[in-house]
Amino acid sequence: MRFVLATTVAALLVLSAPFIGQIRTSIRTAFPGQFVAIVGIVVGVAVVAGIVAALIRIRDCRALRYGTIAAALVIGIAYSASLGTGNPEVDAVERFHFVEYGLITLLFYRAWRPVNDGSVFVLPVLAGIVVGTLEEWVQWFIPARIGEVRDVVLNCVAIACGLLFSIGLDPPERLSLTLRRGSLRRIGVAFVLATLVFALFFHAVHLGYAVSSGEGITFRSRYGRDELKRIAAERAVSWKGQELAAPPRLSREDQYMSEGLWHVQW
Repeated sequence: MRFVLATTVAALLVLSAPFIGQIRTSIRTAFPGQFVAIVGIVVGVAVVAGIVAALIRIRDCRALRYGTIAAALVIGIAYSASLGTGNPEVDAVERFHFVEYGLITLLFYRAWRPVNDGSVFVLPVLAGIVVGTLEEWVQWFIPARIGEVRDVVLNCVAIACGLLFSIGLDPPERLSLTLRRGSLRRIGVAFVLATLVFALFFHAVHLGYAVSSGEGITFRSRYGRDELKRIAAERAVSWKGQELAAPPRLSREDQYMSEGLWHVQW
């Protein structure tokens, strides 16, 4: 049941990606000028609730357990301070995102905690990477959302903090990397899945072609030269006489149009 809960929450996180823009807009409309404060309160309540739960639960090995929780908090604060953009709304969303992946890691840790061997330190991390990669991949398909490897890497910091907090909250009986029967296979399957998902995401989002315009200009595109010519001919017909409006947020992003806008802006 713990694994079902963790998987369900992870799926909801990934599938909610297309709707996040509407949710933010709704909050801004309903509470003008209060968006940063509302998100900050939610993040603060979540962090305080986690700390209170830890204080209530911890009864033994206090130095070690408090130490891991304190380390998670210090890393999280340092992460937030060092990577701040200066835009309060963006920074507030990043902190909320950080807490989300800490929670995902905690849920998967609790799911695998009964195994009680070294895999409990590895499997939640791999699960978090899979979830983070899938979320970024979904965002890449949605207009006005961005999916990139940088965000997947940054998610790993939140996952690490979530793991430290989880260990402090509910440590295994032995802090050992020894694996029981079946654990190595589980780690292998999870590692292959995480690697495959990340590779496919990287291929779709970050790999493409260096296309020469024939006029001494080379630009990058997800389409090859011949495919660009074919799409350009098709769009010359389908777009003729039309005023191109911004696409709906809940739609499939037109990567050809997006690339065209980037080139015009450049």
